[in-house]
Order: sequence, then structure tokens, then C-alpha cells
Amino acid sequence: MFSMTLVCYCTYALYMDWDGFFIPFTNWTLMLTTISLWSSICASEDTTNFGKDSLMTSDRAVYMQARHHLLYTMTIVCNMIVMIFYWFMMREEQ
Repeated sequence: MFSMTLVCYCTYALYMDWDGFFIPFTNWTLMLTTISLWSSICASEDTTNFGKDSLMTSDRAVYMQARHHLLYTMTIVCNMIVMIFYWFMMREEQ
């Protein structure tokens, strides 16, 4: 999934100007999704902060797990907004 997300950046670089990349909400959602996926990859390898009984043994585990959960939740909400409002309501107008 992470490599498939990076393809979006490559196609944007090939066909669009980078000065307009930060304007659409769909691109903000893409960036948030990329960060969330990278956080999930890092979490899968981090047994100290995300492993069994990590909340008991690590001081940073609460912060790391909360950050991961926040990114994941924000990604779900933003993707739902993009799917509902942009692709079903605004797409025909453009």
C-alpha cells in the first residue's frame, strides 16, 4: 500500500506543477495517508512501544500508540470526506 501511495506522487510530478500540490484537500488527504501508512510500517517493527505489555515497560508507548491512532483516525475521516463530498458531489460540477 505504501508503494502504491508513492505512485500518486510520481504521477503528480510527471503531469502537474508542484506549486499547486498543497491546494486541494485530496492532496492533503494523500499526504496524511502516506504518513499514516509509514507510521503503521514503523509500528509493526517496533516491539518496544507496540509489542505485548509495551504500556507497562515503555514510557513512550502511550505517546507512540496515541500518535498512531490519531493519524489512522484522521486518515479515515479525511478519506471519507474526499469520497463523499468530492467524488460524489463536486466532481460533476468540475
